[in-house]
Amino acid sequence: MAKSKSSDKKSKATKLDTKKADDIKEKSYITKQVDTSIAILDSPENDVVLESLLFLSKYADIQLNNLNYLQQHGMMVKLLNLFNRNICILRLSLRLLSSLVLLEDVLFELDQDVYNDKIIEIADMYISHSDSYVREFCVSILAKLAASCRVTSLIFKIDLFNPILLTAKTTTNLSLLESTLELLYVLLNAPAALSTLPDIQNFDVSVIMMHLDNPNGKVSRLAFEIIRKLTYYGLEVFQKMFKENKLVEKMFEVILNPEKIEFHQSALAIIKNCMNCVETESYFIESLVFLEFCQWVKTCDQDYLMPCIDIFEKLSKIPSIKQTLFDLSIEDSILYFLRSTDNKVLNKTCEAISNMSTHKYCYERLLNPTVLRELTQILYREDEEDPGNEVALKTIFDFSRRNVKTLDLLVHIEAQNILLEYFTNGTAVVSEESFLRVLEILYKWLIHPVSTVACEILTNFVHCKEFKQVFLSKNGPQIFVSALSTTHGPKKFKNMLLFILANLINTDIVMAFLKSNLVTTLKQLPQTTKYESSHWELNIWLDCHGITMSTKVHSVNDGPILFPLELESSVARIARASVCGWERDRNRKQ
Repeated sequence: MAKSKSSDKKSKATKLDTKKADDIKEKSYITKQVDTSIAILDSPENDVVLESLLFLSKYADIQLNNLNYLQQHGMMVKLLNLFNRNICILRLSLRLLSSLVLLEDVLFELDQDVYNDKIIEIADMYISHSDSYVREFCVSILAKLAASCRVTSLIFKIDLFNPILLTAKTTTNLSLLESTLELLYVLLNAPAALSTLPDIQNFDVSVIMMHLDNPNGKVSRLAFEIIRKLTYYGLEVFQKMFKENKLVEKMFEVILNPEKIEFHQSALAIIKNCMNCVETESYFIESLVFLEFCQWVKTCDQDYLMPCIDIFEKLSKIPSIKQTLFDLSIEDSILYFLRSTDNKVLNKTCEAISNMSTHKYCYERLLNPTVLRELTQILYREDEEDPGNEVALKTIFDFSRRNVKTLDLLVHIEAQNILLEYFTNGTAVVSEESFLRVLEILYKWLIHPVSTVACEILTNFVHCKEFKQVFLSKNGPQIFVSALSTTHGPKKFKNMLLFILANLINTDIVMAFLKSNLVTTLKQLPQTTKYESSHWELNIWLDCHGITMSTKVHSVNDGPILFPLELESSVARIARASVCGWERDRNRKQ
């Protein structure tokens, strides 16, 4: 008879072992039945405990409120005391506990020193238990408990990382794999991870990388997030392993694959993290997949422009690879980012162009009217983060410093208008450093043989308090009057008249012009310019007699231009150079 009972128990255990929870028939639950089942868990009889666990498990699956009820009636403690029972009871106990830890109250209660031994016991079962279901429930519980820093520190004292990696490498149980990777990800997010990871022996990142192509979406997503976290830490030992396993190249392959679009942003983030580490910042630039990426960015969607230009901007800052980047024509890919309408992308592009222009041959390839025109257009935009568009302004300035040809090209695309506007506004719009850059470009224009532009610049100086002194001391009125009789270009001639007209607000300069025979010179101009000169002669004459003019002059403000004291010397320097430039131009023609 005893043998028969033993046989029945084994049969019942076998059936319970294989039956799914969904196979259990629906039944109504009353409070008395639930309370009774909870109380029965203290029974030494395995059969009745198993029946109660099965009943409570189904009850817990119905709704979250049922879990709350179970916890309020001491369910968690009773489950922890069932770990030493048979395999069926252990499975159901861990399954119920994995559901209970969804509650904050349960997590808070377990986060007490009194439960340290139980947490370690759960970790040990995950490491060494032979039953895959037990391990699956254990790792699920640990993943939720690891949200606590105290529990994480406790787990780190156990050699848990290697068992995790071994499971990730060898298991064929998809649920166990998911829970294992989830636990690893949670552990990596713990504050203690950064100090613990370098000391872990035999941590093989290739185990995680092998799951990047896992057909199960959750597994592959977890693999991407784990690698993203590891590269974010940037630990040397791991970055060297990632380099050996060609992680960055793998990420470029993901980006170029339209079927893996859900992983594109994660791949870009991983590349960005790798480029923040010396070990992996540029080793990949000669790979075929990177060259394919350089072609891909030329036509990629706008959403990819910001993370992609980040990659090129970082590469452009590394001096040791400038020649290689030039050989690979990386600057061509960078220029394609100018098609963006995003201000942040444009600013990053300007920085990358400036960085690449430090290479002599690359600079020559970048210096052309099209590029300068695009950069000049950026100066007209509205940008809240960079209201003065100083990033683009610096790029133009860098061009002007590296090759005097830039000055001619800037005139060719009529960039002087916006630069003169910067000068007129002074430091009200841009920083003092950027304003000094504008002054330097203007100064170079004035000493450069581009007299038409020099005249436009001079017109903007008439309200500067130092201009009058410098202009008169350098005999500027006489130089201008003499230049009028030798000028043939209509634009230059018109600009000279505009400059003279703008100076008629100053009595001393007016008298100097009259003493230099300005009116006589205007009357003696060739017949081809007589009609236009007569118009200006009349206006000048009226102004000299205090009569209001009807003609407006562009590029002249109603009020004076105010400069900080430290900038006055720069303004004076440009003013002196401007007059000297006109005098030199006159002597050259004579």
